Amino acid sequence: MFLIDAFGAAVSEEIIFRKFLLRSLLKRMRPIYAIVLSSLIFYFCHFSIMATIIIIGIFYASVALRWNSLLLAIAMHTIYDFLGNVALSVNQVSITITADLNTYQVLHGAAALSEFIFIATYFTMIFTFDFGSACVAKIKTRRKIAEIAS
Repeated sequence: MFLIDAFGAAVSEEIIFRKFLLRSLLKRMRPIYAIVLSSLIFYFCHFSIMATIIIIGIFYASVALRWNSLLLAIAMHTIYDFLGNVALSVNQVSITITADLNTYQVLHGAAALSEFIFIATYFTMIFTFDFGSACVAKIKTRRKIAEIAS
């Protein structure tokens, strides 16, 4: 259920905020201003006081522009929301369990582990996508050189 919820939110938000809003703003202003403004609007639409949402919005916008891939931003957003939902549910469950300290510690450890997995997954996805893009570009360049040479 967490994955379906995370995927639905990620798809809709990335299409609205990155595909439509960010692309529209890029036609009117410099990229840095478009990224920040779309991230501020992303923040205000979440009705949250968490300033990290602005940073996350900037990150997703940067990913979408850097690799020209809305799908990568959707994948990262899905993973973030999924792990956030899991960590939130673990914290809610751990609050209700006060009789057994070991269970409480295990649940908080699981929440910390999910945050670590989130960070590791982000960097792995970025590295993999960037490395894959570089390999594809190198292959295309070699093919063009081979075509010109022959």
